Amino acid sequence: MNQKQSKKSLSSFLINPTFQLKIASFSLLPGIIMVTIYGLLIDGQMKENYEILVTSSPMDDAVKSHLWLELDQFRIQFVAFSLLFLILIFFFGIFLSHRVAGPICKMKNAMEKVRKGDKEVRLLFKESEEFSEMATSFNNMMDSIDIKESKIKRNTDTNA
Repeated sequence: MNQKQSKKSLSSFLINPTFQLKIASFSLLPGIIMVTIYGLLIDGQMKENYEILVTSSPMDDAVKSHLWLELDQFRIQFVAFSLLFLILIFFFGIFLSHRVAGPICKMKNAMEKVRKGDKEVRLLFKESEEFSEMATSFNNMMDSIDIKESKIKRNTDTNA
């Protein structure tokens, strides 16, 4: 795949990178806070319980070290699953922002074309998309402008 195709596929995914990364970061922030608080609570509770269990029981040192090893392995697994959870939240935020940024960019581009003089611009969205009502309003506005322009044109042609 050449660089232009790679850039195009990335640009179709990140329509507005600043906006999308900001939204993904905002969705990631509660996840980070939640994982941190939950991790600290679990770690503190488990460490305290392990400390009581290991110091008060008459187990061999090998069994005690095995218990501490299991606790360390649990911590590593917790961190790994937490990172996976946070990565999933981040990509979910990117996906949601893509669903919002795409239609907004289409509308912005359509308005820019109208500003430059292209009065044939129309927006097409699926009925299921949230922005379909706005697209219908935009298209109705453009149709109304066309009708008014043609009336003005007819009036100036008949007066001339």
